[in-house]
Parts: sequence; structure tokens; C-alpha cells
Amino acid sequence: MNRPSQWLLYHLVLLSAGIIHLASFYFITRLFNGHLITHVELTVTDASQTTHDDFGPDEDDASQTPQDDSRAVEEVDFEHVGDHFTPGCIILTELHGRQVAARFDSATYLGEGRSKSYWIRCSYMDWDGTRVVPVEKLASIPYYPGTKTIDKLECCPLAFHPDSAAIEQQLRERGRRWEALRSHDRWHQAYRGDARYSEDNTPPTGEHIARGRIMLDVALWKVGSPKDAVWHEYKSAPTPLCDDCVILTSPIVRGFSLDKMRWMHFFVDHVKEIRFDDRATKLLVLEEEKKKLIMTLAKRQVNYPKYCHVSYGRGAVMLLSGGPGTGKTLTAQVVAEKLRAPLFKMNAGDLGSSPDAVEKRLYHYMGLVSRWRAILVLKDCDVFLAKRTKHDLVRNHMVSIFLRMLEYNEGIVILTTNCITDIDPAFRDRIPLVEYPNLGVAARRFVWDTFLARVGGSVGAKGLNVLSKIDLNGRQIDNMVRMADLMAEQAGRYITFEDVLRVLKMRGYPISKAYTISELVRLQDLI
Repeated sequence: MNRPSQWLLYHLVLLSAGIIHLASFYFITRLFNGHLITHVELTVTDASQTTHDDFGPDEDDASQTPQDDSRAVEEVDFEHVGDHFTPGCIILTELHGRQVAARFDSATYLGEGRSKSYWIRCSYMDWDGTRVVPVEKLASIPYYPGTKTIDKLECCPLAFHPDSAAIEQQLRERGRRWEALRSHDRWHQAYRGDARYSEDNTPPTGEHIARGRIMLDVALWKVGSPKDAVWHEYKSAPTPLCDDCVILTSPIVRGFSLDKMRWMHFFVDHVKEIRFDDRATKLLVLEEEKKKLIMTLAKRQVNYPKYCHVSYGRGAVMLLSGGPGTGKTLTAQVVAEKLRAPLFKMNAGDLGSSPDAVEKRLYHYMGLVSRWRAILVLKDCDVFLAKRTKHDLVRNHMVSIFLRMLEYNEGIVILTTNCITDIDPAFRDRIPLVEYPNLGVAARRFVWDTFLARVGGSVGAKGLNVLSKIDLNGRQIDNMVRMADLMAEQAGRYITFEDVLRVLKMRGYPISKAYTISELVRLQDLI
């Protein structure tokens, strides 16, 4: 049942029972283990009588307070579940499939017979981009016959759980990690695991397996995905959080997946520090002078924003031209790795086919690039770079918008194209151009050796000689190595020359034409 339906059921049942109530949220301050904790408590006042039985015992009524012996009972029947929940106690419940600790606010039994449930209002702590706020959660324990051990209930008071100490320690460690991820210098992170996303105006339910790097920016997430907003205008909890508050923090953080290019909910347990590859430059098959030029342009923008490489902006724009698989996109990855910067990769076609769509999306993504000090790679930009004519006014308009957005860019933008022969003069005058030649035999040998080394494989000098004679570009070589490595992994060993040859043959590459007669004789048992 979704949250709107739960709220509707809650109020309909109260009205049908003839209860006239006044609900109001107010802050109360409780002293818990020496720390002041602010939370929200719901008070329900009946017009005729106070319903203590529904909302737990009155703290001021000693006759209704359960004895310590009853709290120690390991099994409880449904009708006495409420005896174990007291206002302000810490309970264990679930959020997006993860265990979360929350502060109990109030509860009541709703329904009849087997459809009866014990409904609980509680609150956990979350971050809205500027402050820590309590977020209300509605949970329930459905009717069950007989008895259950209290730790098997859908919601369980932490103090009654047999592993309460271990659980509290785990929650505290996760909470400290959650707290650290709020810092601006921790936005750029690595992620591998399940994540959640929202569509339309529904709560986050869609599940993805997310891999790659992410940006944790809740303040911008609220703008980029406003339909998911859950914040209330409450005062902030202490910062940094005390040990008793930090266990109440959310198991998720919100941000942007650079791989899927969408806003998502990420689980704290799967967020890791990025391990940057300082050897990335060695993967690039390019003249040293061109490497130095590219890194100089990028570093100048980062270190000296007063310098600009376009007319008005403070950003760096460069154009990389060459055939498929010559290293253009890899160059952008190398630059991002060296600068420790987030990397956006987009096809120019994703910007749209109308001037308004192009302007809107460019403005959005360049805003992200500027805020996060990221690098934007726009691949296959030929349609925007081609020379303007008098007959295609719509495309001329898009080219003008594209040029203007680049001029006012404040980040690093790398454009790639496969054809440079028909570029508009306006771009030639404004953007540094680096051309990439097709891979020769020596370059292909280097690429094969580099990619094989990354997966722990080696085919020897003779094997590299054979492979380098096959006319493949860098992207194709990368794909061949990945497939061969998968075959080797399934066999429980490192990649071999035989694995590579089998993949090449399976993909239909003319292996035999690359070999001399003597080489074919030596390799005929493999191919």
C-alpha cells in the first residue's frame, strides 16, 4: 500500500469510529543519554475521552505503565504489541528494503479482526542539502495469530532486540558514513549496487543496478527531481550529530548517476571512495605534444579560471577529430582521471532536434558541469559544427545557440567529431583542434598490449605481432579483450592468445589474411 492510501485509511477509520480528534505536530525536547534530541510527536485528543489504550500508556499514569518484567518477555501476542512501544523510544523498521532506526512518535490499532493492524508514526533523520531534518514515516504491524518473538515483528523496539548492541553499532557506523557524505568535497564517489529512482509523482520504487561514479548533491537533486521531495520545515538537529542521533539517519543518499545520466537514490553501504588511475595517460595512443596541449588547456581552466579559451566564458573548450576508435573519448577519460573530475558523456543527438530543446538541455548540463567542476564530452557533434548555409534556417539557429552556449561555458567541454572537412569557420577561430590519426601497426600493438595488461593477460611478443596486423580500431580491440577475458574468467584462468583468436574468429574478422603462411601453420590448431 502506498503512502497516500495509508494516510487515507488511517483517517477514514478514525472518522468511521466517531472520533473527533485534533492532530498537531509540535517539537518536544527529550534528554536521552545526556544529549538533547529534537523530534516530532503527534498528540491525538478525543472530544469525549483520551484514548490511552490506542496510543500507548500515559507516562504520568503509573497504573498503566508496564512493568520491567513485561518488557523482558521475548514473545508477544498482537493485542499487547503496543505495550512495548513508548513515546521517544528507538524502533527498528524498514526503508527501501534497508533497516533503519526511527524515533517512535505515536501509534494506534486500526481495523477489525484479521485485517487489524498496529499503525506507527515515527521519524528518522535526513539531509535536505542545507540541514538535517526529521522525516516522518508511517509503518505497521499487521495482525498475527498466537505469539511472535518481538525481534520478528515488522517494527521492533531496539531495546528489546537480542542483538541490539551489534545493530546499534552497525547503524552508528553507517550514520557516520552518511554524515561524512554531506560534505561538498565528498560529492564525487564510486558506486556499485542496487539503487532506486522515481517516475512521475510516485515514491521511489524503480530498482536499478548502478555501477560507476556518482555525484551526491541533495540541494540540486531537489531541483532536478522535485517530485521526490519529502522535507518538512523543521529545525535542524545538532551538527555534527551526537551518537544517539546518528543512528537515526537515513540509509540512502541522493544524487546523480554519471553512468545512467539520471537522479537516483543510492544506499550508503554501496558508496565508496574513488580509486583514480594515475596510469591512465599511458592508455592514450597520441603524440606527446598533443597530450601536453590537451592537459595544458584543461589544467589552465581548473587552476586559472581568469584565462578563457572562448570569447566570453571562463571555461575550456577543445575539439577532437578522428575516426572511430582512435582515442577521442579515451582522451576525455584520461583528462578526467588526471584532474579527479566527474565526467559526463553524451551524444550530441541527445540534445534534441529543435533549437529550444538544444538550448534547454545544454543550459542544464553546462550548469551541472560548472557546479561540479566536471568535464562534459559531447560526441559526434558534426551536425552542430558543420558550415552554416542560407537554406537551412533551423539548423543555422541550432548552430548559433550551440556556439553561444560554448562561449559562456564555465567548465571543460570536449567535442568529438569524425569529420572535420566541413566545419564552420566560427568554430575554427574559437576552439583548439586536435586531430587523431587512424591506428597503425605499431599503435595497434601498443593498444593490444595495454588492454591485455589491464586484465592480467599476455600473449607474448609473437602474439602481439600477429594481432597488430589485424585492422582494428581502439574501441574494437577493447571489445575483443573484454570478450576474451570473459571466456577466460568462466574457465577460471587468465586470458590467453587462444581466447583472443577464438573471439576474433567468432566476430567474423578475417584472421587468416593477417598471417603469413608459416604463421598459419603454427596457429592452425587454434583457428
